[in-house]
Amino acid sequence: MKYLNKYLLVLTAAILIATGCASGSEGEQVPAPTPEDGAAAEADPSATPAVEETEVAVDEPTATAEPIELTEEDMIAAALAAFDANPEPETLIAWDHLDARVSGTEVILTMCTWTGDTVFDEVRAANYIVTPGDDGNPKTRFNFSNGLFGQECLNTALIESALAFTREYDEHWQAVLNDPTSFDLEEAALFKTADVLAANTEGVEGWNRDDLHWEGDLLDGELPDSAIRDILGRRFLFQEQEFFELIACRQMNERFGLYQNTTLIDDSRGDSVHKNSVVRYQLRRDAGGWLLAGSFTDVWADCISQPSWLDRINDQLPEPAPWQTVVSHE
Repeated sequence: MKYLNKYLLVLTAAILIATGCASGSEGEQVPAPTPEDGAAAEADPSATPAVEETEVAVDEPTATAEPIELTEEDMIAAALAAFDANPEPETLIAWDHLDARVSGTEVILTMCTWTGDTVFDEVRAANYIVTPGDDGNPKTRFNFSNGLFGQECLNTALIESALAFTREYDEHWQAVLNDPTSFDLEEAALFKTADVLAANTEGVEGWNRDDLHWEGDLLDGELPDSAIRDILGRRFLFQEQEFFELIACRQMNERFGLYQNTTLIDDSRGDSVHKNSVVRYQLRRDAGGWLLAGSFTDVWADCISQPSWLDRINDQLPEPAPWQTVVSHE
């Protein structure tokens, strides 16, 4: 028994020693941290703080605006539109665009202009500055205009208005030729100068007195359509008066002639076998319109067999100015 108690004491001591030596070994229970432990950790200067992520705004690059460029066609179109809207000088009533050229931001227009006060027209240049506007469309600024001396042109409106007058005159005067009793002095004054009016009045009185009239219309009122050759024209100054002349060749009406009642008195044919008529209209400008200053006819003529119609007329009527083609016959 004495030995047994001694053994138990020794065994108990060994177990206590073994338990003390096992501290920190695998299976050790680690106590949970206390609030004091957390505060100590936060105060530890060696601890690495957590990094917060911050969004940084990055400016997008500003797009560079493409420079606005105008083509030469754009610039010329803008200058033409500006001139058409505000012609220079303001007295112009008609103009033909002849040429246009671009030099940098400048557009130079060349035009055949007409004021309507004269039988002459004028070549003029107009200068514009054309630049792109903020909206990309061209903007124009008028610089100057001037006449180009020594250059000649033929304004379309001048020619067309003169031909329109011949059609109106033909209808008026051919009606009188067909029936001289229809002659009206006030109406005739709308078409003719005072000198021509006086001569016509005397002629009509003689026809009425002798019961004469004309048949086979010589004046058809259809120029330029009825012309069978080029219509020729010329302009000149004579005794301080301006004149514009037109010459047209047409087919003769076979019934042409002076009649008394129904009897042919004179057809002016003679021995001629040709069947063309040549009529020359001599015109003047008055109060913005045309008046007939003279009329000359060559009946039963030959316009076709001539190799050069223009040369023939220039040979026959060289003065006071040369003729030129104003309407080509197609």
